Amino acid sequence: MNVEWECILDCNYSCEYCTNGRNSVLKNPIKCVNDEKRLEEFIYSLKKYNTEVFVFGGEPFLHPKIEFIIRTFNKFKIPFVIQTNFSLFKKIKSIKEDFIIQVSIHRLMIKDIKILKEQLKELQDKIRRIDIMYDSLECISIYKELKDLKNVYIAPIADFKTSKRTYLPKLIEFNKYKKLLKEINFEPHNRSLIWEDMFINGSKLKGKKCIYKDKYILFDPQFKSYNCSHRINCEICSNDACFIM
Repeated sequence: MNVEWECILDCNYSCEYCTNGRNSVLKNPIKCVNDEKRLEEFIYSLKKYNTEVFVFGGEPFLHPKIEFIIRTFNKFKIPFVIQTNFSLFKKIKSIKEDFIIQVSIHRLMIKDIKILKEQLKELQDKIRRIDIMYDSLECISIYKELKDLKNVYIAPIADFKTSKRTYLPKLIEFNKYKKLLKEINFEPHNRSLIWEDMFINGSKLKGKKCIYKDKYILFDPQFKSYNCSHRINCEICSNDACFIM
């Protein structure tokens, strides 16, 4: 069972290709829970899944109670990993509790690649992997700057159709370089190839057996649960154009 929790939908980035961090565009933003008793009860309830919990957002380190959240996961001995854009380096560094992060690097948000690299190096013991989100060929140059760190990958962006533009050509480009540039660590599984085939061939999963059944559960910031990737802040329904999470 894959268990994920969007602990907060607010984000200090505004990447137009992002499928998360949608509070800025929602008519009714989903507020995060700050009450410690409710948070503790919810986190304890995740213990029954007996698996690692993927905590993301938005940007999780914007959550006012992120340190309490980390402490509570540790208190109940529930394995977890936090997905972060790493922009709140000082806050991440200041937390003394034990935790592991996965870092998403967004090209247009990088202010100084050398400073970013030093910060990543400083907290490398807390980092499981670093994903450079592919939105242009320039991401390969960023990869080359960071590749001597541990577990650095180039990963596909996850939103291919937005109101502003279509990112499908970027997905196709990503897969082309994934096949050609063997000296680069691209995201290891075949998710991007499945996405490309789905969108190019117009394949639909409607009427077919749901790939999420008994395998995936997502909780939003108010602890509401979903059994697939379709939720209030996402326009994609797995019965129509399913995303392999």
